[in-house]
Formats: sequence, C-alpha cells, structure tokens
Amino acid sequence: GSVKQKGPKTQPVRPSGDTVQPLSSSRRNSAPVCDAQCENTPKKEVPVSPGHRKIPFTKDKHSSRLEAHLTRDELRAKALHIPFPVEKIINLPVDDFNEMMSKEQFNEAQLALIRDIRR
Repeated sequence: GSVKQKGPKTQPVRPSGDTVQPLSSSRRNSAPVCDAQCENTPKKEVPVSPGHRKIPFTKDKHSSRLEAHLTRDELRAKALHIPFPVEKIINLPVDDFNEMMSKEQFNEAQLALIRDIRR
C-alpha cells in the first residue's frame, strides 16, 4: 500500500539492473509490451519504459537526461499503471476527459493522482 505510493524514488534497486548482460535478456522478455509502447513514444523514453534496466537516480548524464524527460507525474503515472498519458490528462477538454475516465476503473491511489495531475 503505502510503499508503492511513494513511487520510484524508494523502490529497491535490483542487482541485475547494474549489469549489461541481463539488460538484453530482460528486454527480450518484455519485447511485446515495449514494441507496442515504443513505436508511439519518442526515442528518449525507450530505455525507461521496460522498467528496471536503468536506475533513474544514478548520476551519469544519460540517465539524468532521461529523468528530466519524464516528469514526476509521468513517473508516478507509470508506477500506478495509469492507462493513458499524462499529456492527455492535462490537455483534454472536460467532456473528453470525463468520457475517457468513464471507460476505465481506477483505485483510490490512481484517482488521487489523476485529480492531482489534472489540477
């Protein structure tokens, strides 16, 4: 419950995330999911979307650029598995937003985050 709400900042780091070899195998395992997502997203997001391959809080230039690309809201939305992009939550007109919301079922944490982003 409360641990997951804190988001990626407090997630335990998986030891395999630091090495090069598990990266390729974990990418193959998640390839069907990533292929669908990656085709619709800018290239900068590709390394982040499979999850634990890159550690978001490492200090090298590459990952801090990626972290800058994903806002705190985007990271929280991914962690809570929000089914649509933060950009839509922010920019959709009220009627379209309400229609989109009515097609999904959300738990309390997801609803709180969506309301927070929408504000």
